[in-house]
Amino acid sequence: MTIQKAFAQFDGFETAYAPQQMIAGDTFKRVGAGGDGVSFVFNHMKVDVSPRDYSDGYTSKDVKLSNGVIAKWYTPDQTGMLTFQLDDRYVTLSSPDHKLGQAQLQQVAVSVQKSTGNNDQGITAFADVNYSKQQLDNIRKAFAKFDGFTTAYAPQHMVAGDTFKSVGASDDGVNFVFNRMNVTVSPKDYSFSYDGKTVKLPNGVSAKWYTPDQTDMLTFKLDDRYVTLSSPNNQLTHNQLEQMAVSVQKVK
Repeated sequence: MTIQKAFAQFDGFETAYAPQQMIAGDTFKRVGAGGDGVSFVFNHMKVDVSPRDYSDGYTSKDVKLSNGVIAKWYTPDQTGMLTFQLDDRYVTLSSPDHKLGQAQLQQVAVSVQKSTGNNDQGITAFADVNYSKQQLDNIRKAFAKFDGFTTAYAPQHMVAGDTFKSVGASDDGVNFVFNRMNVTVSPKDYSFSYDGKTVKLPNGVSAKWYTPDQTDMLTFKLDDRYVTLSSPNNQLTHNQLEQMAVSVQKVK
């Protein structure tokens, strides 16, 4: 059963929504319609999209997701559940086998959005970028070379199977090099003089796709700087780079 067919069974609820990310090592198994919503089942995670607020009536703790949305953690039985409202529905995430932590489920939560795909090909498996102490020192030193631009930012996620290789300062920004993607943080808007296509990232931020040469580039504004992502070897899709874009944040 495709994602669209599962949602089509509910009058007034036909618009399909789906998670766009999963934790590295997890596997998407199936999607199906239940009594009051649509369930996405993974090996280590379950995502329910429903007109019903499952959290209603339970003692809960509010948390703010990385996109600013307020969600609720509660435990109806032995498994912690995370619920938040998305447009006219409620999304609930859990890890029935307890293999995923709260932080991981909160990361996946912000990736749930309207879906145009019919299968799991649009679900990107991602991993945290675990920078070493030396790498974090190198990141801070790279940003420290720019007056008024010394606050360090870095991508926190990469597509599963990718590897962080290096970071360095150029004339007008800081470049993060991975095997499958490049991320540049700069005071300069590289997209300014190019025609492009505007897209909305999962966190609601507007970004621009453009092609200055042979490689598509994605640029968006983050605080007082511009972040540009690309996949020089074309191993990552637009959707995957858009998913990684929202993980760029201040280095703590």
